[in-house]
Amino acid sequence: ETFQLFRALRWKCDEDVRYGTHMVFGASIGLLFLGGGTCTLGRHPRDIAALLMAFFPCFPSVTSDNQYHLQALRHFYALAVKRRKLEAIDIDTREKVFVPVEISYDKKNILELTAPCLLLDKG
Repeated sequence: ETFQLFRALRWKCDEDVRYGTHMVFGASIGLLFLGGGTCTLGRHPRDIAALLMAFFPCFPSVTSDNQYHLQALRHFYALAVKRRKLEAIDIDTREKVFVPVEISYDKKNILELTAPCLLLDKG
């Protein structure tokens, strides 16, 4: 549902919709499918700082407008991306294999999963 909404809004064209609006919806779709669903955004203060710079609230009105938001800053979100996919690969065949794994986030919390899997963000 979220993807359908973003996609419909992204193609809306009238005099009230500026270039920055299209940028927001394009970025939203990109974040929704970040790394094909295998990545997430970090919560560390430096990750938050990178996201604030990337998604600065003053978006351009036309494609050539770099007055308020430098184009280079728009890509800072990549610094906040964290991979969460854990894969096991057979050393001889180089194929992905299913392997049971135990992940301990601390002494009390041990999580049993089967790789390939997505790791939880425990802060």
